Amino acid sequence: MAKSIKMGNCYPPSQDEEDYYEEYDSEEYEDNEEVKEELLGQKAKAKSIIVKVKKVQSGVNDELSMKIDIDVELSWLMMRYRDKLGMHKSDYKFMFNGVHVRQTDTPRGLSMRDNDIIYVFPTSMHRGSSVKIITPTNPHLTLKLIHSDGKVYSIKATANTPLAKVTRKHAKDNGLKPGKISLFYSGRRLSVHNTVEEERLFDGCQIQCILKY
Repeated sequence: MAKSIKMGNCYPPSQDEEDYYEEYDSEEYEDNEEVKEELLGQKAKAKSIIVKVKKVQSGVNDELSMKIDIDVELSWLMMRYRDKLGMHKSDYKFMFNGVHVRQTDTPRGLSMRDNDIIYVFPTSMHRGSSVKIITPTNPHLTLKLIHSDGKVYSIKATANTPLAKVTRKHAKDNGLKPGKISLFYSGRRLSVHNTVEEERLFDGCQIQCILKY
């Protein structure tokens, strides 16, 4: 005689269970749509950031702050700043994190964040000012190291002083680590293995000092 086999837990779901699962799936789908819309909204907001432009040692009137699209070239922003202050294009360099900002650069390409600052440095000393000539009877000159916050530090050197020595002294005087300091002048990075003369620096030369944390 054949025995009947009891199928444990193998039975079709009731109507109540079908309604429950259908309602649960619907809620999960709606939640996913809400998350998707929220992410899209965040992405749209991230397309524009505030970028500031200001001179080193600038006053309040020297600063320009604008909200721009991260994929728009920065050339128009630099042009607006030059027009605002009546600057000649060849007299100044725009720098961000020690890098010369080119006409075709974008905030996205430079990995800029909201409220980042582009600093404006003179390409040379102001017209009409004299450059101190280094001679055996006048061997010393003063270099000006400028931090990203606009603070200026003066340091004495000679034409034969290695920039490594300049960096070490600046670090020691201000509680910094020499290996965390990078020096830039007129858009180019200075080598600590070269001397002041080899890097074509002069008295009163304004050097951008970038600190790495």
